[in-house]
Amino acid sequence: STQFMCTGWPNGTGIIPAMGTTTNVGSPTLIQTSGIEWTWQTQMQVTVTPPLNGSVNLGSGWYPAGNVLTFIPTPSNGYQFAGWTGDVPAARTNDDPLALTNGRTRVIGANFESILYTIAATAGVNGVIMPAGNVQVSHGNATNFTIIPDTGYQITNMLIDGVSVTPTNQWLFNNVTNNHTIEAYFALR
Repeated sequence: STQFMCTGWPNGTGIIPAMGTTTNVGSPTLIQTSGIEWTWQTQMQVTVTPPLNGSVNLGSGWYPAGNVLTFIPTPSNGYQFAGWTGDVPAARTNDDPLALTNGRTRVIGANFESILYTIAATAGVNGVIMPAGNVQVSHGNATNFTIIPDTGYQITNMLIDGVSVTPTNQWLFNNVTNNHTIEAYFALR
């Protein structure tokens, strides 16, 4: 869960170059007293659980201790970010983006949920619409409404999103990607 990675050397003496950023100095022939001081970076292991219905900009791996890691959730089409799980402070589970100082091993997961839309279904007197009221529909799904006039009555007008349509006993909202309204009105035959 913790590793140390060589990041080079800041000081070399003798035949060793004064500084370097590689992890080896080649094969120098020592013809004089020489020295090298290696530098090491502490890294912490971070595991990002692969999310469903979205992604996170940082993947699992080793990250330098002390650095601020910024996790950015990106939902798939029709989904929205619904919070972090794992080694995240309770008060920060809904942060978007989430910035954490890398100071320990962590396991982090992002949750995404389907966007819900509302279809407001109403019927005038002398008939019903089923289902009625505010009907919740997940992004991309469909829902069907049945309109039933009372005995001796007929459907005289239907409004879909405020626009009059030919009256019918069934109305299907297919591939829902925003809010809608459906209204049915009745009169004597």
